[in-house]
Amino acid sequence: MTLSSTMIPAEPPQEMLPSIAAGDWLLVDPTTRGWPRRGTVVVFREPDGGELSVKRVAAGPGDHVQ
Repeated sequence: MTLSSTMIPAEPPQEMLPSIAAGDWLLVDPTTRGWPRRGTVVVFREPDGGELSVKRVAAGPGDHVQ
């Protein structure tokens, strides 16, 4: 298993506070298989500018978000 760490951006999204704050470190597993479950925190690079984003999964395949 390969793990890496990443520092949270200076301004984490409001929905992630107080669970994750600016300056926190996350241990990231880039080898995940399948779709992450609802409630899972995911770290990814934005396709437009490559900026690091941290989000919590709200829905999965086939779910409808209102």
